[in-house]
Parts: sequence; C-alpha cells; structure tokens
Amino acid sequence: MLDSLGCAVGAVDEPKGRIGIDYGRLTRTGVGDATIIGTAERVNVFGAAFANGELIAS
Repeated sequence: MLDSLGCAVGAVDEPKGRIGIDYGRLTRTGVGDATIIGTAERVNVFGAAFANGELIAS
C-alpha cells in the first residue's frame, strides 16, 4: 500500500500522471466525492479512480 502511494505521489509531475490528473479533472461536476492522490482536487469517484490508477501505474 505504501509503495503504491509513493509511486502515485512521485508520478504527479510526470507526463503520464499529468494526463491522468487532467482527465480526472474533466469529470468534475460541482462538489467532488473523491480526491486525486497528491493533489487537492476533488472529483467524482470515476475520475479519481482513473487518475489514481494512472498515477500508481506510472
């Protein structure tokens, strides 16, 4: 678990991580229910799941 979080935080400034975060932001509709790891972004759960998955896999 800690390894995944470390990978996600480390990927926030990487191109693939940026793309995931930008896509996750597109799903924002009003007040979000979930957080994108390494940011203060609140988006819906689907956007956060996608962005966080991209960050962890980077």
